[in-house]
Amino acid sequence: MLIISGTSLSDFNAATRVVHGRVKIYFDGLNEDPVIASQDTYLVDFEVIEELSAETKNPFGAIAANESSFTLLNQNNIFTATNTSGLYYGKIKVGVPVIYEVCIEGKPWIPLGLHFVSDWKAKLGSITADVSCIDALHNFLTLAVPSMQLQTVVNYTQYFEYAFSAYNINVEINASLTNLLQYALPFGSSTPDFMQELLNASLCYLRINRYGEYVLDTYYRNTNVATFTDSDQIKDIELTQSIIKNYDGVSLTYGLPSLNSNVEVLSTSELNIPAGDYTTSNLKFSDIVASVSGITLHTDGVVPTIVGYTADNTSVNLSTSLVGTEAKSCSLTVLGSTITFLMNEITDNTSNMLKLENRYIQSKAYAEEYKELLNAFISTDVPEIILDTRGQPLIELGDTITVNSTKLNTVFIGLVKRQKFTYNGAFSSEVTLLNREALA
Repeated sequence: MLIISGTSLSDFNAATRVVHGRVKIYFDGLNEDPVIASQDTYLVDFEVIEELSAETKNPFGAIAANESSFTLLNQNNIFTATNTSGLYYGKIKVGVPVIYEVCIEGKPWIPLGLHFVSDWKAKLGSITADVSCIDALHNFLTLAVPSMQLQTVVNYTQYFEYAFSAYNINVEINASLTNLLQYALPFGSSTPDFMQELLNASLCYLRINRYGEYVLDTYYRNTNVATFTDSDQIKDIELTQSIIKNYDGVSLTYGLPSLNSNVEVLSTSELNIPAGDYTTSNLKFSDIVASVSGITLHTDGVVPTIVGYTADNTSVNLSTSLVGTEAKSCSLTVLGSTITFLMNEITDNTSNMLKLENRYIQSKAYAEEYKELLNAFISTDVPEIILDTRGQPLIELGDTITVNSTKLNTVFIGLVKRQKFTYNGAFSSEVTLLNREALA
């Protein structure tokens, strides 16, 4: 839950309240003063969606960037990008930072998110400008997976710290992720594939908080921070039909890693070595390589000297020195230790199973524990609910709240999975809760 000095949950729970909203547009960057759009100036409305994950067949979902949109009055084409006489001509572009805020009249402003413009629509003569935005997680998911060395016998917290340091991104990481990985390296060719499998195995989510900072935390946080009732927040409740309820059992496939020593990891018969000092680059291994134990070159006549090499778990760079002026075609053999994963299945053998595979689950004990959690999800009568509320911006993603509605005959304890904040002069939010019973 957000802690903002000078305001509290009770301010937004009051029977009578006046909520103000604004959008701060940083045309000149976050270090400069923003243009502030409020209902006293240009702001028509805004919507901010934050979520821990998008729904997939996995109960923990898929990594999802937060999204938002806002509408401005386009008086005299002031927010039309092609208006050469406009006050913001040349500044209306993709990537402009935007901060959304709300407050109770006379109380401090509360952030709803730092986002970046992804689309700006305002033709000459249009009455309004319609702007779409995304948060920083969207750009992170487009990054290439950086080169990483194999890590051995590390827990999830340690490996997340190593992985994000390779991305050169600062992340607040939960320190309690103590299950061990015997061998850890990136699986998958893309950042979403790599991160999703690792997050699912560790029962974690990755999000951007209201201040634009990366946070990695576990779904298993049990401290209740608030109670929503008919008298303060609840307007309506929807019991959703989750994809989770389609299954009658679970099949989990996990990987038991093993090390194979002194095996051939790379062989080629036509490696061209130029005269003089030279370094080959990005010679790919055929398997995941834990370490290189030897490299040999073969050719007729003078054999190039191997000066040294650098290797990661997927490729090797070889430095050579060849006397003379003629290049040589050589055969190359690289020996090393490889890692293989023996995939094992734990299954309920039912007709319509939730089937998952994860190579970051690397022990039978943890696999059995993980499968029990999945079984708990699919057997939960009400996996999640959606609340229509008056809006409580101090509640964050990942918080646990209690719903107690006499009018709707509902008592429910859930983790905040998604929030959609809407401001159009009035303030409200739609809150999706994941049943805490399934996370016991």
